[in-house]
Amino acid sequence: MIDISERLELLSRALGPAAIDRDGVNIAFSCPACGKNPEKKKLMLHIENEKYHCWVCDLKGRSVAKLLRKHASSYYNEWVLKFTKERRNVFLDDEVKKEEKIELPDCMSIDKLCETDNPNAKAIVRYLENRNVSVDKSYRYRLCGVIRGPLRRRVIFPSFDEDGILNYWTARSVDDSSRRYLNPKVERKNIIFNEVDINWSNELILVEGPFDFLNAGNNATPMLGSFLAKDSLLFKRIVENLTPIVLALDSDMRKKSHEIAKTLHSYGVKTRIAELGENKDVGEMTEKEFSDIVSNAQEWTPVDRLTFMIRGINSGSIL
Repeated sequence: MIDISERLELLSRALGPAAIDRDGVNIAFSCPACGKNPEKKKLMLHIENEKYHCWVCDLKGRSVAKLLRKHASSYYNEWVLKFTKERRNVFLDDEVKKEEKIELPDCMSIDKLCETDNPNAKAIVRYLENRNVSVDKSYRYRLCGVIRGPLRRRVIFPSFDEDGILNYWTARSVDDSSRRYLNPKVERKNIIFNEVDINWSNELILVEGPFDFLNAGNNATPMLGSFLAKDSLLFKRIVENLTPIVLALDSDMRKKSHEIAKTLHSYGVKTRIAELGENKDVGEMTEKEFSDIVSNAQEWTPVDRLTFMIRGINSGSIL
């Protein structure tokens, strides 16, 4: 059963005092979008299916995580870490029920791993320290670690869709493994990694992998590879919103960067390419180093691709 009292306690801290209906699941708050007037509780929230609706400003959605992310962000991570894994689907729309359910592996937050003497936990913490990933950054990106079972000694990078619902995860081994990353069997072209954190109105930084993502700043997402397919949900969202893009692929992926930039340009999307330098990737940099590179990136034009191709011919490389 869902522990309503624990959820209500967190929501009351985030949104203010609540009024509970006689059914025990419909709860009214003052709407954070209208202004926090505790006497006017017009935001109705169903605590089990998480649908909410303000009868004044028409603010509505189906995810408490999304509501907190936009209007009470300091409580967002606490909600996700405590309750998203246990979220029930029985009250959701039929369309949502049909979607493949993704469940987070049995894992612990990094701060909890720091408190245990389990050797697998210590290996995960040590690995993240060597990758310059602090506990604060782990919490910021909701990382966790697995200490038992088939995914033991792996760091979990979870992803949440625009409504704050888990839609993907990737598990990185902390040891030398033939399979560094393990992922759920879902169609990756339908995944936008941590869309819940993306502001489509602002410039979006595209990187390749999850460790690059940790250093890319607040408005970024990993492509989980070096290719941006036209039929991917990420590409569609970018084009729909005409979201300006910064491409920050590894230095050995310059050709692919130009191809992606060319495609985005043909759809009217402004694109910049971050020049990382030889033998570098975003995951090896500090956030400050990467930020400086992004600030110097120039807007891409077709002439840039032509120049790149000519230089390749002059150097004898095969294009």
